[in-house]
Amino acid sequence: MHLEEAFNLQIDQHMTAERAYELFWAGVINDKRAFQCPGENCTAQVTCANLDALEHDLKVQPHYRPYGEHIGGCPFSEESAPSAASSRTKRRDAATSAVQTADVFNLSRPTDHFVRLTSTISPSSQGARKAKPGGHAQSDGGPRQRHYYSVTNIVQRWLRFRKKNLLSTEIRIGANVLTYEKLFKGVYNQDAKNFERAQHIYWGKAWASRTPSDTGYRIEFNNKMKVEDSLRRPSVLLKDDMIEEYPLKKMLIKRLTKAIEENNGGCILFIYGAPTITPDPKSATESAPHPRSFINFNASSLDMIDIQNLSLFEQLKQSS
Repeated sequence: MHLEEAFNLQIDQHMTAERAYELFWAGVINDKRAFQCPGENCTAQVTCANLDALEHDLKVQPHYRPYGEHIGGCPFSEESAPSAASSRTKRRDAATSAVQTADVFNLSRPTDHFVRLTSTISPSSQGARKAKPGGHAQSDGGPRQRHYYSVTNIVQRWLRFRKKNLLSTEIRIGANVLTYEKLFKGVYNQDAKNFERAQHIYWGKAWASRTPSDTGYRIEFNNKMKVEDSLRRPSVLLKDDMIEEYPLKKMLIKRLTKAIEENNGGCILFIYGAPTITPDPKSATESAPHPRSFINFNASSLDMIDIQNLSLFEQLKQSS
């Protein structure tokens, strides 16, 4: 049976597979099998598939896979699963409800988002600890509003909705509500001035490399944007000191390193923000103070970017 959430035994919390993936790469949890059924007092084992996978694609996103025996009457057991016809109806209803329930993209995390609040629990206390107040086990009621804190999470939702033709699903960012379809914008020949205040998730093929000073990474989009009657490739600078403070630095560095070593820097870049036009001081002359300009993206935090393997681009083309 498909599980939206599972109970993690290492930190005593119910969580989605997306949340488990982040906690794994932040070093807060380290065992893909340390999960249980979300049902109250049920200790059926659950594993989080692809928890340790560096790359995602349209088919292998992290998900829960139950493999233990459920307690009698557990609503998440196979015996409690609906019939095939009922299941199809339920999925259709869930798809409709998903479009009506806006996700929330939070631009900053709670201060304790990666803090391990408890130690590993003992087998004798599993049932009692699971029932503690504050847990949020999956229910069979209507869909709950989902909160996300990184572009990586939003990209995975976008891929899923794109595959299922649900890009009309709404997402709330601050006071603004828009659809997933309108949130994502490919980088290709738009006039940068028209988007200087337009916050989107901009994406496209890109090339990553170490900076000449060896103090960070520069990632440049392959496609260009217009600025002052010329075309320039937008780029983003990720400094090492910023990466060092990032809880998910292990995953980010591995993805960048893989792109550079295996694909000559080739990757797919997603970044939430707006393009910034910066005059090039080296191009100044007496008659033309700044005839050339750069187009940059400045990430407010590293949660606002996602690096994916080039293979994703081919999958997106095949599924379009």
